[in-house]
Amino acid sequence: MGVALEVIIIPTLLIVTVVILSVVADFTVMGVVVGSLVVTLLAFGVVTLLRKEREWEAPGARRP
Repeated sequence: MGVALEVIIIPTLLIVTVVILSVVADFTVMGVVVGSLVVTLLAFGVVTLLRKEREWEAPGARRP
């Protein structure tokens, strides 16, 4: 359940942050699109790392 919440919350917060910064800084449309894509990819990378760490912490899990 915690992972499901992170998958929703982390990218949403980052995208909202990028949109707010873009409006304040008056970036171009391409800047907004590219920035949102980059932030979204970074967010999914963070979530993937969190999932792997949780799997490793599970009892009986093998570390690579």
